[in-house]
Amino acid sequence: MYRRGAVWTAEIPDIGLKPAVVVSSRLVTLKLSPIVARITSVDRERSLSTVVALPAGELEALSQDSFILGHDLFTLPMEALVEHLGWLQSEHMFEVDDAVLTALGVAR
Repeated sequence: MYRRGAVWTAEIPDIGLKPAVVVSSRLVTLKLSPIVARITSVDRERSLSTVVALPAGELEALSQDSFILGHDLFTLPMEALVEHLGWLQSEHMFEVDDAVLTALGVAR
């Protein structure tokens, strides 16, 4: 459940409970701390390609269109992952990888 692509409700400092997707490798997640990208339902124009759209209903727990923010990353203690909400489809995880790499300035 703590693998890349797992979507959780996470307790994010100074923000509160928000959905997030695990982007770190299983080894990093289990040996150190999970790195997650925050998910929002706020739809607005964005100037960088660091956002991945998730249509409503793709995950049962996300009933409205949502957006994974590849530029909004957090390292959290394992206990901050509160409720497992499901898994991203592999094609969305590839998009998340690209969004995170773009945010970090890493070329593929």
